[in-house]
Amino acid sequence: MTDEDKQLIAKYMGWQPYPPACVGDVLFYVDTTTYRPIRWDLNDAALCVQEMQKRGDWRNFLIIARNLHKLEFDSQVVAWLFNAANFFAAMSQWLREKK
Repeated sequence: MTDEDKQLIAKYMGWQPYPPACVGDVLFYVDTTTYRPIRWDLNDAALCVQEMQKRGDWRNFLIIARNLHKLEFDSQVVAWLFNAANFFAAMSQWLREKK
């Protein structure tokens, strides 16, 4: 996952870079509600899914992920998304498409 991918996802989620931009290079992101570091794993993917559901974006995300990766059924998409790297790659593509 590229730094641009991380920035897109962090912006959607409201996660902040740490240290702040005025201090130096971004080492990691922190969740602004829990102040825990983001590790870009399945736990963080679950937080993204929860946010998508809250915003009403989940179904649209599944449709775009299915089309982008040429998967036939939603169950295939969900199984494929259980890999954190796949999920975040699909999410960053979805966010680019959404612009």
